[in-house]
Amino acid sequence: TFLRKQTNTAMKSFNTNLPSMSYGRAWFAAAKQGRRIFVIGGRGRGGRATATAKMFDINTQKWTTIRSMNATHDWCVAVTLDDNIIVLGDRTAEQYNLISKQWSPFPFMNRRRRYFAAAVVD
Repeated sequence: TFLRKQTNTAMKSFNTNLPSMSYGRAWFAAAKQGRRIFVIGGRGRGGRATATAKMFDINTQKWTTIRSMNATHDWCVAVTLDDNIIVLGDRTAEQYNLISKQWSPFPFMNRRRRYFAAAVVD
C-alpha cells in the first residue's frame, strides 16, 4: 500500500544516514522520547559494564553524551514515563529526568532480572 511504501522509504533513508556513536556497545537499553533516542548502559569498550548514556537527536542527526548513571547497568531495559526515562536491570533501577537532566535512584526490584522486557501501559 501507499503508506507502507512511504514508511519503508523513510526508514531506509533514516537507517542509511544514521551516524555512528563514538564507540559500540552491547546489551544496552534504549528508549524514545519525542524525536530523541536514548541508548543507556550496556557493555562498552573491553566488554565492561558501563554507566554511560547517549542521546541521538533525530532533527540534528547528532549523538550527544548525557550524564552517566550512578551505577553500571547491563542487560537492562528502559521505558519512558512522562518526563523520565527509567532504566531497570538486575535488582537496581534509576530514572533520568529529561527536564533536570539528572539521574536518581528508583526503588529496588525484589528479584534479580535479566532477559526481560518492560512497557508503560496507560
